[in-house]
Formats: sequence, structure tokens, C-alpha cells
Amino acid sequence: MIWKEIIYPSPKLQELYRLALCLCGAIILLGAWNDIGYHPALLALLPTLVLYQLSSYFNAKSLAFSPKKQRLSLLLDFVDGILTGVLIAFVSFDLILSLALGMAFLIAIISAMKATAPLDLFGLFVGLLLTYWLSPVTIIPSHRAQLMILVVVAGYWLWLATVCCNQIWRVILTICLLNSTILFYAETNG
Repeated sequence: MIWKEIIYPSPKLQELYRLALCLCGAIILLGAWNDIGYHPALLALLPTLVLYQLSSYFNAKSLAFSPKKQRLSLLLDFVDGILTGVLIAFVSFDLILSLALGMAFLIAIISAMKATAPLDLFGLFVGLLLTYWLSPVTIIPSHRAQLMILVVVAGYWLWLATVCCNQIWRVILTICLLNSTILFYAETNG
């Protein structure tokens, strides 16, 4: 068994979490752009989110398992936590958004049973603390932005639930097939 199978039973779950996180980040940044007075630094952060998403796909699509890919995966795990913490602190710890982003982050860690969960949580706390201490700007997102973020996170949760149900059904069908094979073998031999 290779290291990738141990850390990520399903890399697509992490890709989807990163996509949902980037969508939430873009919604927050574009919603805040008007409130902060069209500050160009916020607009400059959008290409950073795109590069983050592209690095996630580059890591997943690479066929070679090398130490560089291992380091990139660990770095992306850490950045997942940092970006989640930055978004939570940037929206002034808004209750609804903090719960939604925090639950999505927790589900992304727990559903894959990742060995790097402490690294992810450390990244979350680093992102929270650095943004809370160093950011001169915090925003209160509009109700429209909150609703869009909740829809994105709910879509992530529903897709993850669908994936889990499909995996459970495959296991049940495999057990039933195995059981019927054993019964057939027992009847024919004896």
C-alpha cells in the first residue's frame, strides 16, 4: 500500500473540499470588495485562490509518487487549514459562516480519516490567529453572500453523503455476493 492510499482514501474528497473552499473564498472576497471600497488587494487574492485550486488538481493528476508529491500534499493539507482559518477570521467569526466552514473542514478531515489531521488543525489555528491579529480589515458578509456560502457548503455535504452511501451500498452488495457464493458452494459440496 502506498502512502497516498493511507493519507487519502479518496483524493477526490479533498479536491472537492478545496473547490468548495475556493468558491466560499471568492464569494467572501467579491462580497467584501464593495464594502472595503474596491481595494485592489482583495481583487489580487482571487488569482491566488485559482492557483491554489490548480495546484490541488496538479497534485491529484500527477501519476508519479515521489517525495516532491508527498511534500506538496502535506503542504496543501496545511494550506487547507490556513485558508479555512483565514476565511473564518476574515468574516469576523460570523456564527453561521464559522459553523458552516468549520463543519465542512471537520468533515473533510474526519471522512477521509487522514493521518495528517493534526497538521490540518494546526493550520486552522495558525490561519485564525494570524488573520485575527494581523488583518486590519474584517467584514460582515451580506445575507446574500451568507446564503450563497451556505448553499456551497450544503452542496459539499450532500455530495459527500452521496459518496458515502454509494460506498456503503457497494460493501453491502459485495457481502451479499460473497454470502451467496459461500452458500452455493456449501450446497453443491455438501
